[in-house]
Amino acid sequence: MHVTSRGKSIVFAIEYYLSFFLFFFLVFQFKVPFFYNSVILSFVILCPLSLIYLLCGQLKLTLDSLILKVFYLFSFYFLLLSVFTLITYVVVGEGDYYRLKTMASNFVSMFVLFTFLKVFERFISFEYLCKLVVNVFFLQSIIIVTSIFVPDFRDFISLFKSDVDVEIAEKYGGIRGNALAGSQFFPMSACFAFAQLFVIALVLKSRNKKIKYILVFKFLLIAIAGLSVGRTSIIGTFLSLLLIILSFNNKSSKSFLMKIFLTITVLSVSLTPLVIKYDLIEMVERFSKFAFEFIYNLLEGDGVSTQSTDILDKMYFTIPLQNFIFGYGRFLEDNLINPYLRTDAGYMRDIIHLGFSGLFISIVMPLNILHSFFGTKSVGCSDNKLRLLWFTAVLLMYVLHYKGLVILNLVSFNLMFIVFTIALTKYYIKD
Repeated sequence: MHVTSRGKSIVFAIEYYLSFFLFFFLVFQFKVPFFYNSVILSFVILCPLSLIYLLCGQLKLTLDSLILKVFYLFSFYFLLLSVFTLITYVVVGEGDYYRLKTMASNFVSMFVLFTFLKVFERFISFEYLCKLVVNVFFLQSIIIVTSIFVPDFRDFISLFKSDVDVEIAEKYGGIRGNALAGSQFFPMSACFAFAQLFVIALVLKSRNKKIKYILVFKFLLIAIAGLSVGRTSIIGTFLSLLLIILSFNNKSSKSFLMKIFLTITVLSVSLTPLVIKYDLIEMVERFSKFAFEFIYNLLEGDGVSTQSTDILDKMYFTIPLQNFIFGYGRFLEDNLINPYLRTDAGYMRDIIHLGFSGLFISIVMPLNILHSFFGTKSVGCSDNKLRLLWFTAVLLMYVLHYKGLVILNLVSFNLMFIVFTIALTKYYIKD
């Protein structure tokens, strides 16, 4: 049967947008009836798709060497952390295996991502991968903002969240815990912080072209929704704007920054009457006091600290030298809910669980990936702006890990890190 060019373009568009929805399922990993979570659902959809493409001759059995290298390297670190978990248990004589469950989740999710990238291989490029992340977080941002102002929609989204997250979200009066995702609060705010760097990647890639207002709007909405998820996401906003300022000699960076101010001005003027008309002032004030608590505290003379930063200061403490070297072997308390010794701080949890080896792996891993892909002659790192973007991403990981266990732990964040690595490498080798 002959297929017209218009028919091909329609099929191409369907496949293209389908990839965004499947990636949404993969990254946010929300609860789905009959499928456990959306990762499994995405894999169930990808399996027949891959078979159809294979039968139609659109899917080759050969594997992209770059993507394979990325997956081998990430798999090595997941496996290394798993091995050290077992070794620490033997050396210390006690421990738990909960972190092995996290590593298993990372392996499974990474395999589904690998399948996804293989099925949609013909789309893969620097621009496509960046847009993939930006658009799924833009969609998530729309869901979050809608949930804040529409209680019925919030209740519907709650059906796809754990009971624990729903219970915690209720304590915040509807301004937090509104993401359609398996993880809420800090884990998701870390992902929102990272997502903003993907927007900046598209801006820097544009070089001296004018930036469209839709990209600016996406950035602002992701930044605002990220604050609802957790104040930690503002670190991504700060680093993103810093990158734009550092690349201000680039016309696209100037265009982006100028349009941010114009968009904020227009939205403020146009939305204020609607907020007053629909009696949403109380909700906006509640959100502002949470999101910008550090500003309110500063104006009141209490410094820029927040309740979270005050708690974080207490989560780093001294431990015996033996435990610093070998760890305690424990990841969780006996109730299998609270972290061992009641600390959420990332570097501290690495040390408590695995000792110095855990800390060493978390610090070395991002730098090793940086060197593996951008420290060789085969990769042309001639674009200083995007090279700076990579270093900024690594810095973001280290800062986030100070707050909570991010590196090699948060599944969604690790998937984004994999996509980020592939995207930038694709750009550098001009593949």
